[in-house]
Amino acid sequence: MDRPLAIARLSALADETRLSVLGAVMRAGEEGITAGEIAAAVDRPSSSLSGPLRHLRLAGLVERRKHGKLSVYRGTRGALRELADFIAALEKQAEAASGLVLQPVHAENAGFIGLRGTLQKNNLPVDDLGGEGQRYFSLLDEGGTAFGYGGLEGAGADQLLRSPIIYPTARGSGMGRALVRLLEARAREEGAQRLWLLTSDAEKYFRRLGYKIVDRAQAPKAIARTKQFAGLCPASAKLMRKELR
Repeated sequence: MDRPLAIARLSALADETRLSVLGAVMRAGEEGITAGEIAAAVDRPSSSLSGPLRHLRLAGLVERRKHGKLSVYRGTRGALRELADFIAALEKQAEAASGLVLQPVHAENAGFIGLRGTLQKNNLPVDDLGGEGQRYFSLLDEGGTAFGYGGLEGAGADQLLRSPIIYPTARGSGMGRALVRLLEARAREEGAQRLWLLTSDAEKYFRRLGYKIVDRAQAPKAIARTKQFAGLCPASAKLMRKELR
């Protein structure tokens, strides 16, 4: 099952009426059930069920068949099992992510060329790449397969999170979250108490990871003097911060 379909099905289930309607349809089995019978089962007027039934049908959870002038609704065979398998796969991906490691990418090795190319392809800053205080890493699994890059800049209590990026083939699998968590752990080990970042289009994503938007005037000197803050990122880029303590 692809992610858009899984999201549609989860959205369809996130409503008391739709969930009750789906339960009534599923209990009816292969014979199906009419809208009137559903209304009686969920104790709601038939006129109020057209919206919920339509939502469930669009999500592929319920199908409608005509018997003359009568519409009969049945649960889509295997739809809930597919959704359960999708959710179980997310857990497996999380388990796989626990075996990930960061491998340093040094300016003098071939991996640095791959890093620069990946950042350029994704329209991320490269003009100051390899500058003082920067540490870049490749995200690898235990077998040595690479999934992306990320970096840190600075030292001390305030450090900058730089350009975390996951290869397109690995996106949506939890690798991005794992990469950020590993970079946070590395920064914490180096004495960081706060991690900062600049983003033009990933604000919602980083909010989910615990970062908060702050006014650019609040940036400490260690962050404000970086080239990324001072000019490489547009003035419209959001400044975000996370407390690591």
